[in-house]
Amino acid sequence: MWRVNNLNSKSTIQTVMDDIKKSKGISVADQSIYLDQGCSKLAQPRDSLVSKLKLKHGDILYIKFNTEQATTSVLAKAAPTARKSIAEDGSIVSKTTTTAETNAVRPGLMSLRSRKLHWTMDELMQLESNYTFKIQRQKKAVCAGVSLDTSMCQDFQNFCHQLQFKQYRGAWLYGKYVKMLKDSKLKAEDEKPAYDSRGRKLKVKAKRIKDGENEETQVKVECLYEPPQNCTDKTLELLEDPNEEHVESIAKALGLQRVGFVFAHPNDRNLTDVRFHSNEILLCAENQLLAGDEKMESPFVTVKCFKNEDNNVEFEPYQLSKQCLEMVAEEVLQNDTSKPSMCAVSDTFSVLVEAKEVGYVDNDFFLCRVPIMQHNSFLKVGLEQANRPTGHNWQRQPAQILQSFLPRKKALSTVERFSDFQVLMLLGKVLDKPTFHSVLQSITDKEIPLEDGNKMILDSLSGI
Repeated sequence: MWRVNNLNSKSTIQTVMDDIKKSKGISVADQSIYLDQGCSKLAQPRDSLVSKLKLKHGDILYIKFNTEQATTSVLAKAAPTARKSIAEDGSIVSKTTTTAETNAVRPGLMSLRSRKLHWTMDELMQLESNYTFKIQRQKKAVCAGVSLDTSMCQDFQNFCHQLQFKQYRGAWLYGKYVKMLKDSKLKAEDEKPAYDSRGRKLKVKAKRIKDGENEETQVKVECLYEPPQNCTDKTLELLEDPNEEHVESIAKALGLQRVGFVFAHPNDRNLTDVRFHSNEILLCAENQLLAGDEKMESPFVTVKCFKNEDNNVEFEPYQLSKQCLEMVAEEVLQNDTSKPSMCAVSDTFSVLVEAKEVGYVDNDFFLCRVPIMQHNSFLKVGLEQANRPTGHNWQRQPAQILQSFLPRKKALSTVERFSDFQVLMLLGKVLDKPTFHSVLQSITDKEIPLEDGNKMILDSLSGI
């Protein structure tokens, strides 16, 4: 929007056109000025602004002109200009800025006047607060604990050993969110039988914990899936997965969902000082955001696999704080490879740490530790992950891959032989849906026997 100044009661449309030519460099012949936004009511140059058009201060006119014919003075208004500034190290540097950047309320934003003409103090304070974050540590993670399958972890760390922990590796975790009571003593007391004054056992007992109260959410991980990825010693890039919907549908049929992300990082950092690099913070926060809701209270976990100082492999689960998720969603935080232990702050925003504005935030402010446990999943680990360099990569026919792998598992029962997430992903491409879902029911619920016809098909694929 352009503002035309120095108008009076004798001014005409011609006066406005002359002012635009002078300030914007658009010739009068190229200008067409209209009274309405739809550009249907054309104003004539001799029309008086006051006596004929009845215009007053603040009214809006609309202009059409040939942008290709506009003179370079229009571009000159937005051309960058150089100015001197003092850098953090005290040196004097030259910085170029445009007129729009100079007038902007904050870098990257429009000027206040371009939004509206008049602002109240409350509105200005609200605008400022929208772009200011005061860093606070989150005392407790939403997720109360995570239990990982032992064989799954062993297989993942073995492959990372093959890579000598010299590059990144990531995988999606599939499992369930389970509700657990916070106070196990109260739970134990509720489960004990109760007796009346005569020593008779009560059929109904008043519980000290009501359903839904005093509960916390934990994550139970049953398997993992390594998507296509491009990994180096500096970056972990998840690529588009043509089999993503297939993987998700099988997990859902097994009663599982995506509950976390595990990654291994190169063994090249001081773990005492740097637990997460900024690129890891951004990636894991995005994963947690995608798994959550508007409240950003998902129990989705991030598990870090690494070699400790004693050269032993460890798995550490974390969650990113709610404030970190908000800042990543607003694109406040940025990756600066020169300072991997800290996230850089976008120039558009202000971040305060202990009431002091900073340009970088220590990554530890965003991390919430999660207790870790282990269990044995109902899904076994056998067939190698599809998207590993040594895996099958979906290149051959699924039936051929199964027929070359399953004969090694003849000693297992039919259900146990196919209780492997990688095997099931291939089996889902071989069997029709009704047969496949019938097989999955027998795998998830051991009390449901495998139908004879299905058993014959599975044994045939196994070379039996």
